[in-house]
Amino acid sequence: LFSGFKTLGGGVLGVTGNIGDFLVSIDEFIKKNDIFGKSVQGVIDFIGKAVNAFKDFAEEIKDKFDLPDLDTIKESVKDFLNILKEKIKVPGLESS
Repeated sequence: LFSGFKTLGGGVLGVTGNIGDFLVSIDEFIKKNDIFGKSVQGVIDFIGKAVNAFKDFAEEIKDKFDLPDLDTIKESVKDFLNILKEKIKVPGLESS
């Protein structure tokens, strides 16, 4: 009656053992070839190039249209808000 369970158990153990061997071989392959490290480095390089390209593009636009830099824009906005606060008395911008 229980002889079928014996062969079933051996089959299950054999399958799980094969799955374990397969996972170990994948792990060894990944470590040997440094797939994740290379992938992460590739993503970092791509993002770095994209950021630099965007910076170059923004600099070209700024130069072409003679736009101010970010610090100048921030100071202009501060000055504008101070004028609103002092002269126009905009609600929500009052001094505390």
